[in-house]
Amino acid sequence: MTKSLKRRQIIAGGAAMVTQGGLNIAKAHDERDAANIQSDKKSIDAIIAKLQKQMEDDREEIKKGEIHIAELQKLGLRTVPVLAWNRRWRSSTCSRRASRGRVS
Repeated sequence: MTKSLKRRQIIAGGAAMVTQGGLNIAKAHDERDAANIQSDKKSIDAIIAKLQKQMEDDREEIKKGEIHIAELQKLGLRTVPVLAWNRRWRSSTCSRRASRGRVS
């Protein structure tokens, strides 16, 4: 073999090693990015699950509130006279206390 052919083989071999090294670095970067994306996805999935649980809890609270409101509406027709009496009683009691100087 001639010297120039040997040099070319050495240069080609070195270039191949440099190329392979660059590909290995790029592969490592891609694997790291993929691992980070998977980790981010797990975090996002956990947040979504937490929000879904909170939404379900809120729906239950709204249902309880709606039931409570319906019960109050049923009682409303019976309690209006009582509330009116209670309001009159409080205003008369407060005005008597105010006239005596004992407002609480």
